[in-house]
Amino acid sequence: FTLIELLIALTLSLMIGGVVVAALITSLNVSRSTSIQVKDSTDAGLITAYLTRDAQSTGGIVPTTAIRDSTVGVSTAPTGWDGCAQVAPATLVVRFSWIERTTLLAPSSKVVVTYAFDSSKAQLTRRSCRDSTTGPDIVLGRDVVSVVATCDSDCTVAPTTVSLAVTGSGTRAPLSYTLKASLRMDAQAVPTAVNAAPVPLVALGAGAAVSCPNVDLAGTGPVTVVGNAVVDSLCGSTPVRDTSVPALLRPTGATTAIAGVVNPFIARVKPVFTCNPAGLNPAVFGQSASASTIVVYPQSVKITADTVFQPGVYVFCKGLELTSNRVTGSNVLFYIESGSFEAKAAATVDLTGRAASDPTLQKMLVWSAATNVPVTIAGGPRVSNYRGFVYAPNAKIVASSSVGLNVEGLNAQGLTVTGTGQARLGPIPTITVTPTALANGQTNLAYSATMVATGGTAPYTWSATGLPAGLAISAGGVISGTPTAAGTYAFLATAFDATKAAASADVTVTIVAALAISTPSLPNGQVGVAYATTTLAATGGTPPYTWAASGLPPGLALNGSTIAGTPTVPGTYNVVVTATDSSAASVQATYSVTISLPTCAVTAPPWKGQYYPTTTLSGTPVLRDDANINFNWGAGVPIAGIAADNYSVRWTRTTTFAAGNYTFTLDTDD
Repeated sequence: FTLIELLIALTLSLMIGGVVVAALITSLNVSRSTSIQVKDSTDAGLITAYLTRDAQSTGGIVPTTAIRDSTVGVSTAPTGWDGCAQVAPATLVVRFSWIERTTLLAPSSKVVVTYAFDSSKAQLTRRSCRDSTTGPDIVLGRDVVSVVATCDSDCTVAPTTVSLAVTGSGTRAPLSYTLKASLRMDAQAVPTAVNAAPVPLVALGAGAAVSCPNVDLAGTGPVTVVGNAVVDSLCGSTPVRDTSVPALLRPTGATTAIAGVVNPFIARVKPVFTCNPAGLNPAVFGQSASASTIVVYPQSVKITADTVFQPGVYVFCKGLELTSNRVTGSNVLFYIESGSFEAKAAATVDLTGRAASDPTLQKMLVWSAATNVPVTIAGGPRVSNYRGFVYAPNAKIVASSSVGLNVEGLNAQGLTVTGTGQARLGPIPTITVTPTALANGQTNLAYSATMVATGGTAPYTWSATGLPAGLAISAGGVISGTPTAAGTYAFLATAFDATKAAASADVTVTIVAALAISTPSLPNGQVGVAYATTTLAATGGTPPYTWAASGLPPGLALNGSTIAGTPTVPGTYNVVVTATDSSAASVQATYSVTISLPTCAVTAPPWKGQYYPTTTLSGTPVLRDDANINFNWGAGVPIAGIAADNYSVRWTRTTTFAAGNYTFTLDTDD
């Protein structure tokens, strides 16, 4: 509520009368401490004053992000109370909401104001809520018959004015009138020493230490700024070098060039410490007794292993280098007294700066006090997160990325960005990538799995490195293809949300050998004889296996993986066996199985041969024992005493057969 807005409201109130002015001033002074009931029917002056104030306050930006908050504004929807509902039967007439910045250091507040009409009391009431804390109600008008709010356009799509049509039954004010107020809905203001702290990119200017241009986009990856970018124009007519089409510098707000940008952090006081040139570094990196503890490293520090920094202020007298592995920690400040700060591409960083409870250093993460010594931040294949401001007022920041790099804010003499990956400046959401272990796949079998990201702003765009041969990831996060080699693979999946915030996760997947049934054959069998029990076997795939079989000979059955039983019908059968693993992959094998009749288990006496001299088995035969009936006499006689032609023979013998089915065959020729 600016001075000009207050004067406008007071002037409108003076037109109604001095009594109303007194009521207005009283209302403004005590509206947040007591409940005021203004005894005037449909008080146009009081309604005008508050309508002007609330409409002009509506909208704005979130100071911590420097972007417009889409959840604030004006609404006439019946359900649009936004946490500031009035008591039934009061119904919503109009709701105003805005983000209110108090001071540079204090957090911002969300204010919601609702105007409600209670037909049972004929009252128009105003309620104010700050960060869900409800203030007292103010009765703006009595003897009100109806109140209707409208916007010059859809109230949810950035209108410019809002109107109240009031109808009353009182005698001291008009029975009906329409009040109109303009809505501010402004964008981010030009940064100053007071309001520039949340701007994600501030290039203070060339000076003696930094060569022009102030911001140099020397890589090929885009740089997304969630908010505004502010560059000192004293470097020349083109303080930003960005020759790509489309431009690589992509602020969601605006890129503003100002002559003589004021350092928003200039009033911040550095930690109090002493650097002993002969001192020794602490034995273990990252240890701190408390968040307020100042830990001094007199000698240069090189981090080469996974390191977790406990909350605290860490002073590096001769520089800090993050060479590899993971470096994490929250509520920390790295203060570089001299030397360089360098995070190499092989290091994965996820650090959070000082908490809001530290008013002098809040949101500060890296503070390089060295002059003419660049601060280097390299993002490797894994996304690194700098959840706080990287501050180098006397030097340039050099940032690079091969995939993605998230930094909450950069404030330096200048900025150079290299590399092929994306970089993003602004508040960093915590994006979670799942799953980190995928279901198994098989070689030569189609595979599909879907990655999921949460915590950011949908939709997400995906990339991955190190996938098994034959697999690829789509922009929507679907991993698919036909793997060609077995093994356990660890790959890196990266998700970018709609604001280009990125997160990486290490994901594992096992590709097993193709499922090939290893049973070489099935044995043959005999009718009436127990079948040789056979257990089926498989390799590859993902155990355990389930089995199925079709075409088995009658009398045989598959139980689990075992074929057993007693065959009942002879013949040759094609048996189809199917193995299915736990991932639902299946394979078949076909076997030929012959079921024969059993061999006669007898001790046979010789055949008794009766050779007759006639063709009718008559007359007196010549007798002889024959071991087998398998003769080829040609033109000779079958036996002495019988002619070579016109004879007949009968062979007989008695044999005891075992139980079973038998087949007799007779072959003859001439």
